[in-house]
Amino acid sequence: WSEPHFKGDADTTDEWASTLVSIAGGVMDALVVHLYYPAGQSQSSTWFPATMAATQQIMSNLAQLRTVIAANSGRASQIELLVTEYGIMPLDSGDPRNISNLAQSLFHADLLMALLEHPEFKTTLATAWTMHDPYTEQAAVHFDWATNSRWARPQYYVLQLMRNYLAPTLHKTSVTSSTFNAAQVGNVAYTASVPTL
Repeated sequence: WSEPHFKGDADTTDEWASTLVSIAGGVMDALVVHLYYPAGQSQSSTWFPATMAATQQIMSNLAQLRTVIAANSGRASQIELLVTEYGIMPLDSGDPRNISNLAQSLFHADLLMALLEHPEFKTTLATAWTMHDPYTEQAAVHFDWATNSRWARPQYYVLQLMRNYLAPTLHKTSVTSSTFNAAQVGNVAYTASVPTL
């Protein structure tokens, strides 16, 4: 879980990350996190702005998570973060059009670039929920058993772009654009001044 002060269902007193790191921080090499932002109700006008604001929330949470790791382990500099799942999570819909869409693609691109731009988080792996699956609406490539056909969803092209063009070198760029404010949706807090681009 990526929220640094998350408390589990069975224990509403102790925070998950600090408890885990204080127990295992002396021997662990990595901490697995899942980044599902936003995780909330998608049937509103606030969903897409929250999706665009999600990466800012994630970067804030990962910074806090690194602080929790440092406070609970003398080996904090040796503990990497492994993002074994990420994506958007519209809790009120299983319709692939609400999950595998332009918002998901923009989220993928924004998140992956932000992780590359913040080596201080020590994120050494970032993988989407699933690449190829006939049953998961988050899959970048959908397989239809009935017709034996495959098709790429929008986020697949972001992954392809990252692999083909950004892996060899990173170039610092700067873009100026207008901003908007995103209302709080699920686990994405109210965020001011989200860049339109």
